[in-house]
Amino acid sequence: MAVDLLDVGDLVIVNERFRKILYAPEKYEGIGIVIRKTEVHHGEIYEVYFNGWRAQRIPRHWLIKMNCPIEEEWKMWGNI
Repeated sequence: MAVDLLDVGDLVIVNERFRKILYAPEKYEGIGIVIRKTEVHHGEIYEVYFNGWRAQRIPRHWLIKMNCPIEEEWKMWGNI
């Protein structure tokens, strides 16, 4: 099963399966926003902003994309 790649500005949450291996899982509660993506030889890794914390070098399979109509409208307007 292929996983759709994320774009900058996508809303995500951390997969519960991987939250338990994080050093401080309480930092990654709630919804985060993808602020940067980097291509690597096996896919992409992401930097995500959660509740005042930046999580760096997160692989795609750790994240679940949130589908939100407000987010889609915001992306149509672009960066203001």
